[in-house]
Amino acid sequence: MPKTIRDAILLSLTLLLMAQALFMPMLLVALLIVVLLVFAVSSQKQYRLPKAVNFAVILLALGIVYIQYGTFLGIEAGVAILISFLFAKVLESYQSRDWLVVFNFALFVSASSFLYSSSVWMTLLMLLSLTSCLVGFYRLHQLKFKIAADFPQDARQVAKVLGYALPFFVLLFLFFPRLPPLWHMPLQGADATTGMSDSMAPGDIANLSQSSELAFRIVTNIAALPPQSQLYWRAMVLDEYDGRTWTASRRNQQPLFRYAEQPIARLNYQYLAAEKQPKWIMGLETSVPSQPGYYVQHDGAIRKGLQRHTAPIDLVWLGKQNIHPISAHVLKANQNYLSSKDLQAQRLAQELFNQSGARPEVYIAQVLNWYKSQGFGYSLNPGRLQNDHIDDFLFRQRQGFCEHYASSFVMLMRYVGIPARVVVGYQGGQAAPDGKTWEVRQLDAHAWSEVWLKGQWQRIDPTAVIAPERIESGIQTSLLQQSAFKQQQWAWRNRMQVWSDFVAYQWQSKVVGYDQSRQLNWLSQFGLSTPLRLALFMISAIALLMILVLGYRYVQIYRQQSPYERNLYRFNHQLAVPLQKQHAESHAAWLLRLSQQLNAESAQFLVNLAAYDQQWRYGQHSPQKLAPDVKKMLKKCALDLNQTQKPLF
Repeated sequence: MPKTIRDAILLSLTLLLMAQALFMPMLLVALLIVVLLVFAVSSQKQYRLPKAVNFAVILLALGIVYIQYGTFLGIEAGVAILISFLFAKVLESYQSRDWLVVFNFALFVSASSFLYSSSVWMTLLMLLSLTSCLVGFYRLHQLKFKIAADFPQDARQVAKVLGYALPFFVLLFLFFPRLPPLWHMPLQGADATTGMSDSMAPGDIANLSQSSELAFRIVTNIAALPPQSQLYWRAMVLDEYDGRTWTASRRNQQPLFRYAEQPIARLNYQYLAAEKQPKWIMGLETSVPSQPGYYVQHDGAIRKGLQRHTAPIDLVWLGKQNIHPISAHVLKANQNYLSSKDLQAQRLAQELFNQSGARPEVYIAQVLNWYKSQGFGYSLNPGRLQNDHIDDFLFRQRQGFCEHYASSFVMLMRYVGIPARVVVGYQGGQAAPDGKTWEVRQLDAHAWSEVWLKGQWQRIDPTAVIAPERIESGIQTSLLQQSAFKQQQWAWRNRMQVWSDFVAYQWQSKVVGYDQSRQLNWLSQFGLSTPLRLALFMISAIALLMILVLGYRYVQIYRQQSPYERNLYRFNHQLAVPLQKQHAESHAAWLLRLSQQLNAESAQFLVNLAAYDQQWRYGQHSPQKLAPDVKKMLKKCALDLNQTQKPLF
């Protein structure tokens, strides 16, 4: 196998494997890597592998696929089998026909990668794989002419061809009618959720806050958002505590009302989850959905119904309006606690409550002041809590993250009969690099408290007392002050993550999200609102592009010609068709043929020009320069020759 073909195959398959490695079983990925290595060694040494090796690879791949998916049908199993067959085909490729099949097969498998992801990074890998396959096709063509291999030159030729096609791709993408999908092909695991779960134990949110992955994006006028300290993105309420873990009761998960068609909006915004099918929808507190398919629960959480919807989700922030109704039964449930646990914390609560004169507002202030006066610290790694968690945290450890403070504060409220509950979600975020969207990351995960005061739920965040910089400036400022994150070069990594997510968002919103409605809205701005106008525009634009491309090629060819060639080319096109140069005719023979139809002076000029042409094209030395009036003489010869073609009568 020629080295250039082998390198093109290896590069194409490596790019394909990189694109699909995260979506396939790890055992299958390892097997395909081994196949690539075997192919690289055997093709270099011109060694033919036994067919048994190929069959063994296929059987192993099929076995891994069946163990992983339990079937050979479906998208994931089908794509895994396709790429396995492609790699197996490579092991038995020894002729030009086989190499041609491999490159065509690789193009087909490349397209199947978009079933997994349509991100900008997947697209980039597929473009590189496409280029590598086209270079392979180009090298297969060059092998017939025994032209020396030059990979950079081959890549330039392929890039030039793609460059000619790019304007047509852009034109069709922008103006060709965008049709909705005819069917939906769900992938296993497509309904992934964010890092937030429906329960909370000590350390859960601290673990989330060590990840800089994007959780969701808010699309709105970010100047209209509340201040950083008031950006609480609500997920759900947790109101049942077993001494270690907080969970949500069923009464919280009952629908309160469906989407609001025309709510009195404080702010309209769109929620765009990092996952394709988000389980939790984070919104500013007292937000409601404004599109069908979503509903608000009794605890204020926003959930989706049975309908399938794609991001973004339209939400409305109602400001400080209270949309969470309450009943005596619910209030009673939010006072429950295990009387046999955390006895020291119960005694502390009764002592502070008595000192406050049994006034809830005064008691809350005393509890917060007690946190401040006892040397509590804010830490991502506070250690494990022992036995009674509330007692252990309040009187021994005194180092914790937001879930520690929210949990202990709620229990201190319940010990004295004040209804309270834990709310989990995210707090803060930051503007995207373009300043037009708001990004909230897993590290912004947060837990806070809600207390029933003056006939409504009121947010109390004890973390704001212990670590005010966490709430006022955001989690990133707080984390940068800790040595562990300094050692990990947090700032540099965070900038890379921000720009990566920003590029991915722009790709998803501007390219992948360019659907039928967006296309129609965009075209209407140019008056292309009817099918007839759009068709006429498309035909005109394609014709114009073809003229521009052909004109560019003509200019390129014209610039590469010498003055002599330009004169000869012009002379040929000035002649009548029977007199023009034939394809199988050399230039010298053509000029001698024409000389036989002219008078002596013009004939001698063409004979001399034929001798000059032979010397110019095939001679070892440069011929003497032509006379300066060659252009004039050729024009005269063309006139005389054309006269000979005209009938006398």
